[in-house]
Amino acid sequence: MTRRCVGRYILGELVGGSAYVEVFAACAVGEHGFQKPVALHRLHDRSAVRGLLGRAQLLVGMHHGNLIGMLDLACDGNDVYVVTELVDAPSVRDVLDVHGPLSPGLALYIVRCAAAGLAYAHARGVVHGDLDATSIMLTRAGEVRVADVGIAGRPAAPSDDVRALAATLDELLAHARLPRELAAVCARARAGAIAMPELVAGLVAIAFAMQWREGARELAAVVGERAHAEQTEVTARPVTLVAQSLMLDTPTLAWVRPPPAPPRERAPSVLDVISGVEPRVLAVLAWSAVAGMFAGILLP
Repeated sequence: MTRRCVGRYILGELVGGSAYVEVFAACAVGEHGFQKPVALHRLHDRSAVRGLLGRAQLLVGMHHGNLIGMLDLACDGNDVYVVTELVDAPSVRDVLDVHGPLSPGLALYIVRCAAAGLAYAHARGVVHGDLDATSIMLTRAGEVRVADVGIAGRPAAPSDDVRALAATLDELLAHARLPRELAAVCARARAGAIAMPELVAGLVAIAFAMQWREGARELAAVVGERAHAEQTEVTARPVTLVAQSLMLDTPTLAWVRPPPAPPRERAPSVLDVISGVEPRVLAVLAWSAVAGMFAGILLP
């Protein structure tokens, strides 16, 4: 099966996207033929492409545990692809579709982790601009990772991300009645009247005051429930399976293991030799050995 190549990347299936971008599973092929799964994002908006080229070095240099990092840019004719880490994980929306509303403690854990990553981006002048429940990924290890940071196709301000995160929290809680302190913070966030670092600090303080201790372990259990309910590995972003299929469909680039060496012949042991001798011969040999020992003792 022939695969399309974009530079040193083997392009796979379309696995997601939005109004501004299409997301493909892909493999990066190294100098020695080794392959690494990645995701390629093809931008639709030409103005977004021009803006991205100007800040690509900044985006590649951003590293935060709650962000899906940008690795490279690739070009194919007039198309520009953003290369990012490949994270095989359901989104907040996927988990809500199966599990339903989450507990307040777990919802706050997800939102404050996403807010921490976005605060890091905002401090470097990078805004998401297209944030919703489909761009926050929840891994089976209980990690919260925000996708598509800095590649939206429209101008945006940090307050847009704050409002979008408040809307995601409402969705996680299904608009349940909130404690007074949390309701006040959410109201300011919906109005865009609070900066992302303040939102992080406020959510941490509320979780501590309410003794909501849910974290990565509880989130991992919820994500695991979703996987068990579906009884399948195919998600809205089935990147692991697609990446594996890419490797299987490109045998000329796959890592070729040398054939196993033939088993070495074992030299016969003493037991092997003895087992092949008839019992009568063994008896004669034994008596001869005993007689020789006594002769050596008795004769001077």
